[in-house]
Amino acid sequence: MNVSQNATRSMMNCKNSSFLPGIIILVLAFSGCISCVTLPGDNEQALPNILIVTADDLAYNSVGAFGCRVPGITPNIDCLAGEGIRFTHAHVNTSVCQPCRQSWLTGRFPHNNGAEGFEPIDGDVPTLPEQLKKIGYVNGILGKEIH
Repeated sequence: MNVSQNATRSMMNCKNSSFLPGIIILVLAFSGCISCVTLPGDNEQALPNILIVTADDLAYNSVGAFGCRVPGITPNIDCLAGEGIRFTHAHVNTSVCQPCRQSWLTGRFPHNNGAEGFEPIDGDVPTLPEQLKKIGYVNGILGKEIH
């Protein structure tokens, strides 16, 4: 079986044994990722999992699920996109990576969250992970946490 056939088979079967290692490699390859999972108790209703993957300098159509013309290039991302909700209309509000990431973490423009360059977010500005934690999510981050 060649690489293209294996990628197609993996894309069609998300429970494939190579799925988890592929996701781990994917997350490590990208610049940052926030994953929020729940740990439901006996009487709690499970919240849906949230996985946010960001990448610097990745064109929209570089991923199969978003129109890449190279077949099977991103089978694991395609599989995730096929089972979840895809965010399809995004624009950056500045040309610098850190303020952009901090904008989507806070929902505020850089000049309103304190992070216009490589500064940290102002301490009194609420963030998405903080809000998710309040409703029962356990948050984790892997990748470019600072910068």
